Amino acid sequence: MLSLAEIARGLWAASLSPSDSILGTSNLSILAAGALIAVAHSIIHYTRSPWRSLPLGPSGYPILGSALKLLDIDWVMKDCKRLYGDIVYINIAGQPALLLNSQKVANDLLNRRAAVSSNRPRFIVSGELMCGGLMIPNQQADEQWRRMRRMANDGLKEAVSSKYHDMEREEAIYLTLALSKNPMESSRAYHRFASSIVLAITYDRPLRGAKSDETVLRKVEDFSRLLHEKVVPGAHLVESFPWMLHIPAWLARWKREALLCYEINTKFFYELMEDVEQRTASISCTYGPNGTARHCLTNTLLEEQARYGTSRPEVAWTAGGMYIAGSDTMTTQLEWFTVAMIAFPETQQRAQEEIDAFVGQARLPTFADLPHLPYMSAMVRELLRWRTGLHFAVPHAYERDDWYEGMFIPKGTLCFPNIYVCNLDPDLYGDDAHAFNPARFLDENGKLRPTLPDTFDEGHVSFGFGRRLCIGRHVAVDALSIAALTLLWAFKVENAKDSRGEKIHVDPYAFAEGLQTVPKPFQCSITPRFPEAGAILLAETELHAQ
Repeated sequence: MLSLAEIARGLWAASLSPSDSILGTSNLSILAAGALIAVAHSIIHYTRSPWRSLPLGPSGYPILGSALKLLDIDWVMKDCKRLYGDIVYINIAGQPALLLNSQKVANDLLNRRAAVSSNRPRFIVSGELMCGGLMIPNQQADEQWRRMRRMANDGLKEAVSSKYHDMEREEAIYLTLALSKNPMESSRAYHRFASSIVLAITYDRPLRGAKSDETVLRKVEDFSRLLHEKVVPGAHLVESFPWMLHIPAWLARWKREALLCYEINTKFFYELMEDVEQRTASISCTYGPNGTARHCLTNTLLEEQARYGTSRPEVAWTAGGMYIAGSDTMTTQLEWFTVAMIAFPETQQRAQEEIDAFVGQARLPTFADLPHLPYMSAMVRELLRWRTGLHFAVPHAYERDDWYEGMFIPKGTLCFPNIYVCNLDPDLYGDDAHAFNPARFLDENGKLRPTLPDTFDEGHVSFGFGRRLCIGRHVAVDALSIAALTLLWAFKVENAKDSRGEKIHVDPYAFAEGLQTVPKPFQCSITPRFPEAGAILLAETELHAQ
């Protein structure tokens, strides 16, 4: 078949023929034939184009495409799957993207095809400039990412997660004691618990009220907040026009500020890392026993640095990134836990009956009790299934063209796992999948059921997929488990009451505005279950302080 260029050259040559005028019969025939050939060529090219086989999806607007649909949370949670199925095409201003609405599709594309679907989109400001390309969750899938991820995984994998149990239990006790003194400040107490536990696991720097503790907390929270602001689509034009990255910093304020942020936070993460080194070798350590810092992630990273061939900046940023990844999510989970205890009081009662039967009320629970408390373990599993920190996970990016069940997936396509919808699938979890029901994870004998395939023994997909699976999921589950267990051992969580003594309703299906799955502000009543609870908690914290 002639190309369009060849047809054009033929028409031009014919138009210059001396035998006919340009409007002559011969030239008109040539023009007509050329037009037919061009039309035929276009039709054939169109019918053969793989882009005609994209998955179904919503129509959009000029330039923007259907990008606004991702910001319509009601559509993402309720209408998307019903209207378009398990895999939905979204045009984000020319960027192809897929919303994955079932565990099967997400596992097929992101687990079984992880070799081509584990990349990330470019985060130019928040990832490359502000973090120097060293923030693991947002890194491109290159050799540096693989090296840093393997190193971090060794420090947080299931086989070593028990090394953090003492820290996690200690923080759970401090949290429970704080709520016994000020039960109206549950959200603030949860946030402090989450921050303290992440800093303890990462640096052995639990928050105990010292001025230096508050300084560390303020710095990491400021950086975390700034990162979340800069990663929002549309925050900077350079994300849509990467050529702007070549503008000199002295001409671009956004670039100067991002580079300064990287410089400041690299110095800050170095200071935290070096503090661990010094305390490990010191004879007068503030936190750890016997003159050494307790086992923490930074110790492990430093010990394994030579084996993995990582640089000191990579070690410092691997540790520093753990706070950004874990603190907000854990806070949100504890808030949803409180909502569930109020809205589904029968689950709280059953859990407390199990705790009283095995632990009793004369001592605080420990990690050693958890294997004997299957309903309590099921409750944490159900909490993570029922409500996650985000409606959909950070997108994966496809590295080459692919096909899935007759549908075309272009190179560079972003894949957004719709975590909320995947976890509430009635085909997997029953007709009551929308409700909080820990018993769904138990068999007829009250023991934990085997988990669903492809959920990495979690029973849900809240920790992501494939090679981007959450590195800290084991310590996160442990921390939530001991916190929930200690809180239910000590307290009864109920509706707060208004001035007339009427219960204030808490809606378990009401979400705050935004892309995160956060409950709307609510009030609750937290009261001790028995008189000795406060004294036992206080005695335990005094023991830890010695």
